[in-house]
Amino acid sequence: MATYRQMPAYADLVSALTQFSGGFAYWLDQEIKRQNPDNIVFCSREGWYLGKCWEKVTTDIEMRKRARYIRISRRSMALSMSGNLEQLKRQLAAPSADCSLKQFIKERFGYTLETSDQSLIEKSGFSSAEAIINRRSHLNELTQLAEGLKDKLQPIFNRQQDLAKSYYVKFGLDEGRSMLVDIGYNGTAQRYLSTLFPKVSFIGRYVATFTGIRGLTEQKSWLLASANNRSKRHPITRNIPLFEFIMMTQDGPLTQFEGTMEHPKTVLGQPLETHVQHFLHELHDDVLSALSYNDQSLRMGQACAHKLLTMIDRPNRDLVCLLGSFYIDDIYGGKEERWLIPEPLPLPNAHIDEIHTYLQSASWFGGAWYRLTENMHKTQKILLKARIAIYRGQKRWARAKRTRQRANY
Repeated sequence: MATYRQMPAYADLVSALTQFSGGFAYWLDQEIKRQNPDNIVFCSREGWYLGKCWEKVTTDIEMRKRARYIRISRRSMALSMSGNLEQLKRQLAAPSADCSLKQFIKERFGYTLETSDQSLIEKSGFSSAEAIINRRSHLNELTQLAEGLKDKLQPIFNRQQDLAKSYYVKFGLDEGRSMLVDIGYNGTAQRYLSTLFPKVSFIGRYVATFTGIRGLTEQKSWLLASANNRSKRHPITRNIPLFEFIMMTQDGPLTQFEGTMEHPKTVLGQPLETHVQHFLHELHDDVLSALSYNDQSLRMGQACAHKLLTMIDRPNRDLVCLLGSFYIDDIYGGKEERWLIPEPLPLPNAHIDEIHTYLQSASWFGGAWYRLTENMHKTQKILLKARIAIYRGQKRWARAKRTRQRANY
């Protein structure tokens, strides 16, 4: 199999990711020393890589013994924490791609719609289980359907919650003080584990957090704190899936728990394709080989992130060629594959709505923008940016108008 190490941008990516990961790992090591937690819990799927980076820069042997790697995912949390109406609504409103009703219910709640559910499906406003749904447009209908299915869903929720507790107890999370380490965003896993084990203290240490983290007092982030991810003003908020991709493990996501209370087992989704696994294995191996506690540059704090943020947000042709053919999975979000740079590209004379939709669908905004504009003159790029800004402003104004109309109604 060909090695990605031979590609022009690879060495620069390794260098940038080493600085980024080492800077976070050194910061985390200082936080661990200050907090002295009983458990240091690295959460899947990025947590495995972050944990290995921390192990390379720490000299504390005792703390290494307290490190754990647990499997956790949005889907597994949804299956075990949707017992009441409010929790159910939150799971229904979570981001999702348009897909069939049957697929949505299966991925959200682990239940396969049956022929006997047809009357309830129609009563909720859908024609059939194969109807294509949009979670924003059909939220009320989905809520009505989920409430109607509650007697069938509740046993699934109860069993998943019991199995989840048994699984996390095996890692000692039911006692002491645990520090959760993850790439971050809204602190969902921290809230989830605090609900499962209300008498235990959980603190979170993250790479970046978004506004949904507010309300959690025992949390801290290295690079970005309580950011508005909808504003897209930061390289991370513009390129979230790509940052997850270059740090994720090569196996599949946790989908659910099975087994018995004494021997709970994790069920994983499909792993990434072989060539994607091969790339991530090489990338992580080379970064970990380059990391060292004696590297004084790791003490530079957030400045360690600058090179990677710049590369990702304003990539060159070599980096786009290296990463542009990869994808991440997002089964929970209704997509088996989310390509970093979607194909096909819009035509140069496409309507602004089509161009905007394309950029919104891209998992790597910086790469998609490069591909879209690589043959444009500088003036054309400036004009396109202006057109997109005007279009977004019009959409925001239209949403605000609809909100006012509903309020008046």
